Amino acid sequence: MFSAILAISVRARNWGMDLNTAPGNATVEEIQCMTLGVEGLYIAANHTEQLSIVNFLNAWGVSDHASFLQCLRYSYWLLAVPHSDKSEKVGKGYDLNLGAAQDVVANAGVSRARYLPSLSDDEQHEVRRLVLRENCSALSPDQQRLAWFLKRFTAERALEGVVGLTRNTKTRFTCASAYQPGKDLVLVEANSAVHAELKLLALMAAAAVEGTLAVNNRSVTIAGLKIACKGCHPWIKRFKGWIEARYGATITYEETRIPRPLVAPVADPPVRVVAEPLPIDVRAAASGFRPPMLSNKVVGSYVAALFKSTETTASFVDVDDEVDADSRRPRY
Repeated sequence: MFSAILAISVRARNWGMDLNTAPGNATVEEIQCMTLGVEGLYIAANHTEQLSIVNFLNAWGVSDHASFLQCLRYSYWLLAVPHSDKSEKVGKGYDLNLGAAQDVVANAGVSRARYLPSLSDDEQHEVRRLVLRENCSALSPDQQRLAWFLKRFTAERALEGVVGLTRNTKTRFTCASAYQPGKDLVLVEANSAVHAELKLLALMAAAAVEGTLAVNNRSVTIAGLKIACKGCHPWIKRFKGWIEARYGATITYEETRIPRPLVAPVADPPVRVVAEPLPIDVRAAASGFRPPMLSNKVVGSYVAALFKSTETTASFVDVDDEVDADSRRPRY
């Protein structure tokens, strides 16, 4: 759910504008989130797309997990407002919606209500006032920050002609390529051609091997806007076999996605149309690579083959043979 809302929002605008930073990549392919029990939330993207996430989080002023959730609350509300209600509720029309994230968020249900409760009436009224306000000189720092974000979210060039609006200095949150003890929000800083979910699992694996994270009997969840590609999916299954056997950890990720039931809009009474489940192998072709092992500690042949030592350009083509050419049984 977090990944889906974040991905749609990051793609929406050039969030690097007015931040004096690299523009990032508007065509963000994927964002994945990983929870390590109570150890925090880790976010990763494909390729170098984390630059776009940095710009978006800075546009809100995200500095910790609490401000991250607030950012997603407002983003979700802005995306979920029906097009016909935008002028009345937000103060103007704009071309953004949940799109591909709609099914993901709908399936989240209870989790969304718990972590991203709907904006209150007062908050909704404030959104409209700030979006329509042209002279922002008298606003408090928090209102300035929110007004800047709302105006940018609802239009790429919405700040033109607005008087007295200056956004706060960029906040700093943790960007790292390794596990960060005690941090509740970490953006994975990895520029390799490895897909997001494998970047996250590689980070966790290195922490487990190094002993910096107690993985034993820990529940780890990974989810994103998309399901894993044809290369990543079997790799994750093999990774699960190792991490669960070696450390007793439980890895949960979405192996397939079933479209939610649809209701025909023109029918009396409404006709329930149930979409066919997606087969497990309907997924994008492999375009990423196996991740490098981010630890210098010696690992067994099974793990070494999975991670392909320190190379970052090893494809998935021969992974089955390299992992275990003999008995097809994991050697840890």
